[in-house]
Amino acid sequence: MPFVLHPRGVRRLGRLTALLAAAVLGVPAVASAASCPPQPTTTPFTQWGDAGSYFLAPGGNFEAPLWSSGWIAANAGRTLGNEPFHVGGSSDSYSLTIGGGGVAVSPAFCFDESMPYVRFFAHALGTAGNLQVRLAVLTAAGPVSFPFDRVADLPAASMGSWAPTGQLPLTNRAATVDGQGDPARLVFDVAGPGSWQIDDVYVDPYRMG
Repeated sequence: MPFVLHPRGVRRLGRLTALLAAAVLGVPAVASAASCPPQPTTTPFTQWGDAGSYFLAPGGNFEAPLWSSGWIAANAGRTLGNEPFHVGGSSDSYSLTIGGGGVAVSPAFCFDESMPYVRFFAHALGTAGNLQVRLAVLTAAGPVSFPFDRVADLPAASMGSWAPTGQLPLTNRAATVDGQGDPARLVFDVAGPGSWQIDDVYVDPYRMG
């Protein structure tokens, strides 16, 4: 049976493609580094059995306005109401709400193959609409993006209340990355009519050796 996109899906993918293009064009030309510089880390997921160290993605706690932290969004916006665990701080007060068909693209950060996972907190605000997560990387040879190869596809039924996601793999989605530290962005979009909230987006900078 042939794959047929519903008109709403066509509009969503068109919006996603346009925002990815804007995100890539918005990354200044920089030379690739042998590896990314160290980032301050914390252990935000210890109460869920994960003692790993993570760094907060740029603007990933949504405490600053989206425009000032570098997020690009369509049908998505900063919302009063933090994830209830307050892993980033007891005074944190905001999260990001993405409406049905909406897209949010993170600020650029240095990404290399030593960063295996992303984790964040999420809450489906209904019973429909999957939250999809992708990675877009700008290498010295040009952009490497995965608009249709998802890092994660989270069904609404799996996140009916605030909870951390599992460790969502990044490096196996970047097999063509050049082995250097390159600018990258995380892409979140909702496929379907439902809305989602996300908060406290963290990246695992684990290094071998």
